[in-house]
Amino acid sequence: MSGYQAYQSSYNGFTGDTGYGNGGAGGFTSEASSSQTRSQNTNSVTPCTIKQINDSQAPVADGPFQFNGMELNLITFVGIVREVDASGASSLQLKVEDGTGDISFRKWIEEGEEQDVFPEDHVYVTGTIREFNSKKQLQNTTVRKIEDYNEIIYHYLSAIKIYTDSRSSGAPNSSSSNNNENSDSLFVSNTGNAATSNLEKIYQYIQQQSPIMTEGVPINLICQTLDMGQYEVETHCNSLTEEGRIYSAMDDNAFLAV
Repeated sequence: MSGYQAYQSSYNGFTGDTGYGNGGAGGFTSEASSSQTRSQNTNSVTPCTIKQINDSQAPVADGPFQFNGMELNLITFVGIVREVDASGASSLQLKVEDGTGDISFRKWIEEGEEQDVFPEDHVYVTGTIREFNSKKQLQNTTVRKIEDYNEIIYHYLSAIKIYTDSRSSGAPNSSSSNNNENSDSLFVSNTGNAATSNLEKIYQYIQQQSPIMTEGVPINLICQTLDMGQYEVETHCNSLTEEGRIYSAMDDNAFLAV
């Protein structure tokens, strides 16, 4: 999992962390320390899913958007480009989908810059969430084509960790009722029959993620997302493989839906 740690460290470059520990600067007053913490929170990068962006709300006018009690200031997400409108002279209008939802936003093009994003490209996007005319918008966006598909897995692992940490820390809405369970969920939940078997839940999840995770949906990610034990997930995946509904991808621990 060393690759995951390396990827995690890449976020630290955006946090604005000065390297001072608690009280490490000695001369800072508690007010200055509090101000520094707020500044770090504002500049921190939060990996998330598009569903989180679409479901986020701003409790205070012109304030930061929040999801499950955590602020979404500078956010990142990964997904597949579904539509590109290149009719603008200085910008592209992109629609990106990640299996949990889709979002449209503008990517500005510098003078002399050639179009480098096309439909079906996997992309890594950063930006800030703002509201204009009662509609969410992404601003200050940067879009980078993904060449190493391990980034997709690392991104979701990071998003899952931050999401679960926010729920366990006692953040608002961390314990939701069944009626609110879907709105506070990191991924799109399986709606409909509550008695859906775990085998079907696993199949539906693999089916949802297959267009994004083209090298296979890892077993450990299925375990974390669906809160199931590894033995149970492996057993159901073997059954689904025998039924011809899924198949092994790059290795025996990752699967794609047929």
